[in-house]
Amino acid sequence: MKINARIFFAVAVFWSNFAFAQSPAEKAGTPQPAAPTAKRYAQAGVFELAGTAGVAVTSIAFTSGTTSNAAGTVTQISLAPTFSHYIINSFALGVTGQFVSYIDSGLAATSLAAYFSPGYTFDLKSDLFIYVNGLIGFASISSGGSSSQSGVGYGARSGLKISISERTLIDVGLQYLVQNYSLSGSGGTTSTSSYKYTYGTFATTVGFSIWF
Repeated sequence: MKINARIFFAVAVFWSNFAFAQSPAEKAGTPQPAAPTAKRYAQAGVFELAGTAGVAVTSIAFTSGTTSNAAGTVTQISLAPTFSHYIINSFALGVTGQFVSYIDSGLAATSLAAYFSPGYTFDLKSDLFIYVNGLIGFASISSGGSSSQSGVGYGARSGLKISISERTLIDVGLQYLVQNYSLSGSGGTTSTSSYKYTYGTFATTVGFSIWF
């Protein structure tokens, strides 16, 4: 009887160890769920709030009827906040506002603009991201507080974003933007001549953004 009791005890210990060594899911052969991965910048669902500042040289062309003349170049500084949402991995839709001050003594003017800005981001699988954004929207310019014009603007921006913390990036880029302003008449006369100003701007920009 003592021998049988010892055999029974040894068998019970063996089976209890075997049962607890495997989880029910493992015994059933079902795969275990993978640990969730951390969200990464430029993935679907990411929101981004960014701001850039730039210094640019703007060339101005003046057209009257069918005659076009270069009116010169001016220097400007700009500030541009942007809000974007990645609807799929790497592709985002956003809106960009822009405030511009022309700092040359010959042109005392400011400009306000709002652009739709879709963009694509190339994830280099490190702390570096290359981006390309389009810009299209409306702009207005006022000179000396006495006159203003409205028009359309379009262009593109591209550059490099560098991750400096878990949710923060710095941005270095280049931008080219065209703004067209048109008006009719000539001063207080009844002339029907058409006038068009085209502002072509090439800018270098630096910025900062957070994402969530």
